[in-house]
Amino acid sequence: MAREVDRTALSRAVKRQLMRRVRPGIYRFSGNDEMRAERFKQHELVVLERISAVRKFLRDDDCFSHVSAATLWGLPIPPGYSNPHIASPPTSVNHTAPIGVIRHRVEVPPEHRTMLGDVAATSLERTTVDCLRLLPPELGIAIADSALRVGMDRDLALEINQTIPNRRFRKQAHALLAFADIGAESPRESQLRFHLSVAGWQELETQTYVYADGADYYLDVTASGYQVGFEFDGLGKYTADALRQEKLRDHKLRAAGWHIERFISRDLTPPDLLQSRLRQIARDRNIPLGTSELQRVLQHSPLTARPIA
Repeated sequence: MAREVDRTALSRAVKRQLMRRVRPGIYRFSGNDEMRAERFKQHELVVLERISAVRKFLRDDDCFSHVSAATLWGLPIPPGYSNPHIASPPTSVNHTAPIGVIRHRVEVPPEHRTMLGDVAATSLERTTVDCLRLLPPELGIAIADSALRVGMDRDLALEINQTIPNRRFRKQAHALLAFADIGAESPRESQLRFHLSVAGWQELETQTYVYADGADYYLDVTASGYQVGFEFDGLGKYTADALRQEKLRDHKLRAAGWHIERFISRDLTPPDLLQSRLRQIARDRNIPLGTSELQRVLQHSPLTARPIA
């Protein structure tokens, strides 16, 4: 198996405990979390295998970019974006590439390039900016949030966004970079926070600390001025014990004056129904909604595409 997978990806999978070494050259998905392993196999590993397959077609001035570079950086890429992306200088000689490879004729300065293991790719900041210009915004914000957790320099990313000659989607990328938050712990939390802002909720915070009935809690997203919390529940919260713990948690939070709204994956699409629900929550609690810079910039942009797994 090791011969079929890029070594950089394989090393990262072992470090993240998604895979374990059985013997030299043989690796296996680890643990009993079949859902987690399946996500890795179906999405990230497919992209990484395609990247590995087309590496021989890269010339010295080429590098992996956009969603391919994002995958190499460990950022969340949704299904439907698995084709390899390569950045080539506009002046480079045309050369053949496999069917399905997306070649971007753009100038990538040396300071926007790096080596991830033995693979040439765009820097974390350039990768994030490219993805924010390429993907629908609700997918892009998940990448921007994750990039902050990985170590992205927001100011540098904003600077890169301004220096790329093509102005298309520059304002969108700037608004999403400004909105990005290191506290978002999953792509779905990022997506929920994004739609809260588009629906008009103001002063959103992530991982808000609450002390209630002798216990410490952290809420995914809050409008803390109104003591309203929004929680995204993944599949891991649907075991009997987890449900009991969440019910006790909600009881304590409500006793402390908090109103909690919970969401699961299917609640997040379609976006118009989700935002209608979010606005209704505000009306029910007499909370005024406003217009954010993110709303103004994205008012004519498609908000959604294929869902994040």
